[in-house]
Amino acid sequence: MAQMKMVLLAGAVLFMSSMACGGSEVRAPGVAPAPPTPTFLPRKLNQPTRAPSPTLWKPTPVTPSPVARLSPTKAAASSGVARTGPTLVVAAPSAAPQTAPAATPGPKSAPSEAVSTAPPSAGTTAATAGMLAIKVSSANVRGGPGVAYAILGAASGDQKLRLTGRLASGEWWQVEYQGRPGWVAASVATAPGDTSTIPVISVIPPTPSGAQAPAASGPAAAGGGHIAFASGRGDGSDLALLDVSTGIVSTVAENGRQPDMFSDGRIVFKGAGNGRDNIFTVRSDGGSLKQITAFGEDQWPLWSSSGKELSYFSTSGQQPERVCVQRDLSGPVGDPLFRVETITRRNGTPNPVYGRYPAWVAYNRIGFTGCDTWVNGNNCGLWSLDVDNWTEFRPYPLAGDQEARASDSFGDTLLYSSPAAGNWEILAVRTSLPARRDTPKPVPVNLTNNSAQDVGASFSPDGKQIAFISNRGGSWGIWVMNPDGGNARLLASVPPGFGPHWDAERVAWGP
Repeated sequence: MAQMKMVLLAGAVLFMSSMACGGSEVRAPGVAPAPPTPTFLPRKLNQPTRAPSPTLWKPTPVTPSPVARLSPTKAAASSGVARTGPTLVVAAPSAAPQTAPAATPGPKSAPSEAVSTAPPSAGTTAATAGMLAIKVSSANVRGGPGVAYAILGAASGDQKLRLTGRLASGEWWQVEYQGRPGWVAASVATAPGDTSTIPVISVIPPTPSGAQAPAASGPAAAGGGHIAFASGRGDGSDLALLDVSTGIVSTVAENGRQPDMFSDGRIVFKGAGNGRDNIFTVRSDGGSLKQITAFGEDQWPLWSSSGKELSYFSTSGQQPERVCVQRDLSGPVGDPLFRVETITRRNGTPNPVYGRYPAWVAYNRIGFTGCDTWVNGNNCGLWSLDVDNWTEFRPYPLAGDQEARASDSFGDTLLYSSPAAGNWEILAVRTSLPARRDTPKPVPVNLTNNSAQDVGASFSPDGKQIAFISNRGGSWGIWVMNPDGGNARLLASVPPGFGPHWDAERVAWGP
């Protein structure tokens, strides 16, 4: 009887493997199937979910780890080669905040103060006497007349602010903002026709210092390039792009989320409703939009270091979450099994790996959250494994966190988000394989350690900064910090937020 049960179980596993990651079921592009009803879930994966995301595992208590810090090493990024970046160094706990370098205040070019370039509602750009009207959909309000000052918040296109002063150059206006003085760049606002009665401000407030103060040269000091993110829109989101040097935000594609940007500017993202639920690619200028995968359940796509493969996870074919690699990026045509494969092989046969939130940590290795189904499924958390060669499979545990969501890596450091501490934090962990079995396991590092919600981190192209999503101060924005978690400061406010599933979002920092 025991032998008969084993035969029946083996047959069931072979049947599910034939359906893995794209399987043989082909649907019309852009049509999402009915919600899946998994027939099998590895032990510890089929647990109650938690709000706001329906795909979370039940949090598992985590024993606090020693505080660690990152020390930057050689940082270089190139197409087709795994990036070399920070390495983790364990250190004694320290609560001392790092301060930004002092900056010389003064008028700056105003385009950097436009949070969004979309026009406001009709009839909202004309200023009335003594009032300043915002002429873009959203603009930064700062603590002084220059981008070296901290952002106090954002003013929307249908909002008028009382004018209280101006610079003699006319490049910045002082306004009353939430009961205190604030400054708005002149190029993103319309002042009343006669400004002669508005006093010239000659005493400039000192440049603020501290964790939230921008660097001396403004956003450009954060590393340049562009940051892709999901900009909230009602119950959905659009794919947006922030120019780090100017602060200007543009919409790249409608109905998009979970972006990742390659070094040549290509962006891969998950569709977000309105008939667009598959995975797509698009250029950073909005051109060459192309559907890549065939199933609406495919999500969390990331580029490999060569830019020739994608990783993601999927529940297509009513199967449990499976980690997938797609090596043919020509589009959802032909045999899905040729384009999509599960990530491990034995004798050339694809084998399913159950898990979610994959992220490349080396040329041929992926980090993901799941259980060791290749053994018995009892050990769950964050793992890394080889995607090409079964003999070099070598699954390696990175953290015992069942809700870890890996988002980016640089060198041997993987960034991930987790709610295990009671709120969402951003952590980093080493991914390099140990030389010996008795080598101590890596110790995750809490980089944010803040009561706010911090998720979806991404390294800058040079590895010297980390961008992330946060609602610090009570409003959403894109924040930047050093690789060791220090000198956190607001880079750009995002008044609409990051969509209804902010905890399953990320930013992507590219060229």
